[in-house]
Amino acid sequence: MAGKIPTRLRVAGRGRSISMLPAWLLLASQIAQSAPPAQAACERVAGSWSFVDHAGNNKDLSGAACAPDGKCLLVSDEDRKAWWFRIERRDSSAPRLVADKPFDLPKQGGDEADAEAAAFDQGWFYAIGSHGTSRNGNEFQKSRYAVYRIAWKDGRLGEWEASRSLSEVLSKTPAIAENFCLGKSEASCKSLQDGGVNIEGLAVRDGAMYIGFRAPAPGGRAFVVRVNAREVFAGGSVTVAANPPPRVDLGKDRGEWGERDLGIRDMAAVSDGLLILAGPSLPEGDHESSGRVFRWAGQGDAATELCHLRIEQKGAKPEVLLKLGESESEYRVLIMHDGVAGGAPVEYRVRKSP
Repeated sequence: MAGKIPTRLRVAGRGRSISMLPAWLLLASQIAQSAPPAQAACERVAGSWSFVDHAGNNKDLSGAACAPDGKCLLVSDEDRKAWWFRIERRDSSAPRLVADKPFDLPKQGGDEADAEAAAFDQGWFYAIGSHGTSRNGNEFQKSRYAVYRIAWKDGRLGEWEASRSLSEVLSKTPAIAENFCLGKSEASCKSLQDGGVNIEGLAVRDGAMYIGFRAPAPGGRAFVVRVNAREVFAGGSVTVAANPPPRVDLGKDRGEWGERDLGIRDMAAVSDGLLILAGPSLPEGDHESSGRVFRWAGQGDAATELCHLRIEQKGAKPEVLLKLGESESEYRVLIMHDGVAGGAPVEYRVRKSP
């Protein structure tokens, strides 16, 4: 409500004595003056990005990561589809993402990998399934509960590996386990709508794997579980670095649709921590979309909100945060969206000091 009070009322409230103001106007003026300033918008970089070739018509892009030499991985939360792609900037006004033919992630007992995020670290590409039930119908599919990796060295790809070790960890992690479906009867599984587990963020840095949760995130406090990436694929036990894991405070999103808890929609490693792309924890309608960018140190619950995204295209939901570059003062990121063909990529400058 404070943001809708005309400026002239706030100015008048400062200039007149309190006794001259009606009670309702005095209260409104006090709220307006005490409200925090509006968060700055991420600065959109000029240029029209596009996807060409084999990923241009896909509406379900969910994660991306690039190696330092320019090899990039793109995953989808439908079927088991993934693509290798590269970034072309021959025309600075129209940079392109050029995707190869799609391929399938390893089959894990079903056709639905539901890959929600990707990462790269120390010669390995990673991808991760949602570890939750289907959004429509709350259907349990064991194939969603896997983590994948593939080696990339000297311009050559290794063989894909898949692991379920993370599922065992989550089924024993307090607060997450009670909302986790694997190991329970299908009838007792919680859907995303009911606060069931849904992973959408992944970052790997110096061998540490950070798994970010879209849900559960009550009060906008989203879980991040940190494990050793090698342990996930070693076939033995996997240790959670902090148990209970941090619950990063992302807060709530407020708008015409009401108030909604924020959860993690993607993550990316940067020099001073992790960038988090946050969006509504619960499903949003086709006409509702929002996104915010936070920086998190990688430990503790506190996160710094850097900016919010202006979503111009109806039905476009920020889903992918791909780091393009970094300087002393800013990050350069590419945001891709769920629900629109080719992800509608947009490049942003994000200042390190909000």
